Amino acid sequence: MSLDKIRSKIQEARGRPRKDGASSDDEHEANQNILTQLRKAMDNPKHKVPFKNGQSATVKHPHMVHNSLMRLKPQDRLKMMHHVQQSPKHYAAVHSIVHKNYKG
Repeated sequence: MSLDKIRSKIQEARGRPRKDGASSDDEHEANQNILTQLRKAMDNPKHKVPFKNGQSATVKHPHMVHNSLMRLKPQDRLKMMHHVQQSPKHYAAVHSIVHKNYKG
């Protein structure tokens, strides 16, 4: 390990701010993003996705919903992400529509 890497780890351990400007709040908010949660669920099928209403649930076929969201235009994607993220019931509704029309 180089000396610069060791110094940067020591400074982070001291509580110094990160040089890229990211804070722990930014990381927490990024982890709440539904796309991030769906990617985690694709890697680990037992991953519980947290929803805005406070519930957490394992989701069926996260790859289908993720791929369908990524195919949308940015404005439509944001609307659908907000809808899907509301509750497991909302996710299930979108999943049923996507599952019927999914083309891989």
